[in-house]
This record gives sequence, structure tokens and C-alpha cells, in this order.
Amino acid sequence: MRKTPPLLIMSLLNIFFGLGSLHSNEILFKTGFEVSEGYEPLYDLGGVNGWVATNAGGSGIPDDTFFEGQGQQAFIGFTAFDQISDANYSLFLWNPVDFIPTENENPILEFNVTFQILDSSNGHTDDFRWSFFNTENDRLFTIDFDNTTLRVNYLLGSSSDFIDPRTSFNNTNIYQLKVRMDYGENSWSCWLDGSPIIEDQIIFEDGVKRSLGDVSATWVVKDADNPGDNIMVFDNYEILKIQEVVQEPVLDVRIFRKESGSLMLSAKADIESQWIIQGSDDLIEWNFLTEVTLTPEGNEWLLNQGQQKGFWRLVPR
Repeated sequence: MRKTPPLLIMSLLNIFFGLGSLHSNEILFKTGFEVSEGYEPLYDLGGVNGWVATNAGGSGIPDDTFFEGQGQQAFIGFTAFDQISDANYSLFLWNPVDFIPTENENPILEFNVTFQILDSSNGHTDDFRWSFFNTENDRLFTIDFDNTTLRVNYLLGSSSDFIDPRTSFNNTNIYQLKVRMDYGENSWSCWLDGSPIIEDQIIFEDGVKRSLGDVSATWVVKDADNPGDNIMVFDNYEILKIQEVVQEPVLDVRIFRKESGSLMLSAKADIESQWIIQGSDDLIEWNFLTEVTLTPEGNEWLLNQGQQKGFWRLVPR
């Protein structure tokens, strides 16, 4: 992390400010499925604009919008995909990201999508999932929306045991899903409409490559002979690399002389931060005076009266 430079304070000089810096997020993949992006209404999204599907059919861009005022959406479900069987009952749909961090990089990745699961009219219901894979096609984790029970569940790594976070959904709401993956902490968390539903779960099992290959929209048919005509419609699909935000404190520093003649340093910062006050006679050799914590409330410190010349500075601790 970049260090904040020292602040030099000469006698009776007043206000100093640190500068903050922000960085925009890096977009690994993003689409709204609009005509302007090259998406026309169709009934097989696989092979379009880099999208990959494990089977033909069962996905596409509908003729009519499902999300009023938001242009086109994509869908998975509704009509059975090719070669559906008891051995081939899941349809995966993804756009490859193939993100591999550098050796010493511990990024934070974020997946966002708007979606709605519409119920079946034929009496058969299935599961819809968001499945996360690395570049070696190892499953990292899966978030499952069971359209029979209307419960949210999840899977970790290679496990087949679903975990129930005690969250439900319905077939009328349009939901915003956010998943954040912290490579440094090897953990992921999930929010539904801004509310946390899954927190601090493991991303990478031992021996699994630290990468993100894709985030797949998945349709899991419960009865291959009787697939539901339920459907997951989704939009605003994006995968971001969250850039580290470096926020340097904004400081307000003053030196003033009290009636006794002693010099006092008054300082505060808009965010709590740790500093060292140093003093010097010649701006070359600096002497430690004290460690201080700056807060928005501020505080005061007596300066070294033994100095022949008045130079002081704040150095980040």
C-alpha cells in the first residue's frame, strides 16, 4: 500500500491537507444484452458474443422485455435443451473470463447480476444456479435457487452437500445478486438485494488453482422426462476486479503559542490514523517526539522547547 508522505510543519504555520486517491474498478466482463452490444432476440445464446453453452437450446434473448425500462434480458430454461436425459440434466451457460492473478496479487473480484426466476406453468419445477469455476474447470462454489421449495442453498468446492443459509425467494421479485471474492482471505460472501445471505465461505480448497474461469448461469432439471417450463431471466451481468482504494487522511494541523509561551501542536484527521511527531533544528536530522493517533475530534501536544529552531513534522506510523 502506498504510504502517506510526511507533513512538514514550520513554526506558527497553519493548515495542511493530505490528498485522497480513488481508482476505478477494472471490468473483466460486462453486458446488458442490448442490441447495441450485438444481441438480437434468439433462442440459443451459446455461440453469441463469446457465450458458451453445454447444449443447444434452453437459453436466449426473449422477444419481449421482462424488466420494464431495462431493454433486453437473457434467459435460461423454458424449453428443453438438446440431448436432455437422466445423465445430462444440467445446462451451463457462461462467458469465459479466465482471470489468473499474478504471483503476489490478492485481488477482490465482484460478480453482479439482476435476475428473476419465473414459475412453471406445467407443474414441474427445477433449480437455477450461479456456479463459479476456475480456469481448470474446478467448481469453486455454487449458489442454488430451488424453484420447488423457493429456498436458497449453496455448495462449496467439490462437495455435493447443500448448505441452507435459511433464505427464501419468490417468483415475482426482480433480485440483485452480488458476490464478492477476496483472494487474500480466501473467502466469498453473497448479498441479495443488499442483504447478506452467505458470509465468509471458502473459495479455494487445497490444491485448487487460484483463478476465475467463469460464472455460469445453470439450469438443473429435476426430471429429464418432465422438465419445467420455469425460466431464469437475467440482466446487467458483470464481473469486476475491485481496485484497492487508497484513502489518505485529510489533516487539519495548527501550531499556536499559549500564554505561557509554550508551543502546542493541534491536529485532527477525517479518518483515524497513526502518526509520529518529529522535530528538527536543521531539516536534516529529525528527532522522535511522540506517537499520536489523529481522529476527527482532534487533540493537542506540547512541542519540544529545547529546539533552537522550530521545525516539526508528522510522519505516518
